[in-house]
Amino acid sequence: MRTSRRSRIWKASLLMVALLPPFGDALAAQEMPPSAQPEGSRNLATGIADPSETQTPKDSQGQTPPLAAPTMPAYSFPSADQRFKQYLTRSFGPRAFLRPALQGALDQRRNEPEEWKQGASGYAKRYASWFVQNAISETTRYGLSEAFRVEQKFHKCECTGFLPRLGHAVKESFVARTPRGREIPSVPSFVAPYAGSMVAVYTWYPGARQWKDSVRTGTLTLGLQPLGSIFREFFPAQHRPRSKTANVAGNAS
Repeated sequence: MRTSRRSRIWKASLLMVALLPPFGDALAAQEMPPSAQPEGSRNLATGIADPSETQTPKDSQGQTPPLAAPTMPAYSFPSADQRFKQYLTRSFGPRAFLRPALQGALDQRRNEPEEWKQGASGYAKRYASWFVQNAISETTRYGLSEAFRVEQKFHKCECTGFLPRLGHAVKESFVARTPRGREIPSVPSFVAPYAGSMVAVYTWYPGARQWKDSVRTGTLTLGLQPLGSIFREFFPAQHRPRSKTANVAGNAS
């Protein structure tokens, strides 16, 4: 009897020794002020994580900081070989053969110059005139771009929506980029069309022409520049994934 009683007392003592440390830690955690509790602490009595661990971090004013916008790729200024290939593409690529077709059709409709008359022969003369004129303009654009050390390559918009992309395409027709990627007004884009028209008017155009004719032709070329940029912006159509910020906002709603 005495032996079994001692055995029960010994087992009870061992159970108290095992339970006292967790109980003491839980009691100390409850008495500790919130500011003094370690960050990311758990409820020692239940083993459940503190709800503050799963909450979004807030700033000193208690507001959730805005999500960081996705970073844009770094700008890389093209090499001399790349710029020369761009010049060849603009002067003798597919677009170089399509643009004179539209310009020649406009002159054919207005019968300008009238000495070339109508019909296939007249249209062929107007087409050839515009093709050579555009080649001179692109050569002037390339030379001025190298002199000012700017890039004239078209860059598609990273934005979405018809109007933002349309505005970007028009802007791309009249801006250039420095080696650091800064956008500036493009002097070559404004000068080149008038250089080509001046050579055409004073060289192979029939009849007595004046400087007003070169200004008119150059202005027409300048006004048609955005059409090429708009075509390259929207065609071929490419899938534009939503940004990370937009996806997070959509999931939250």
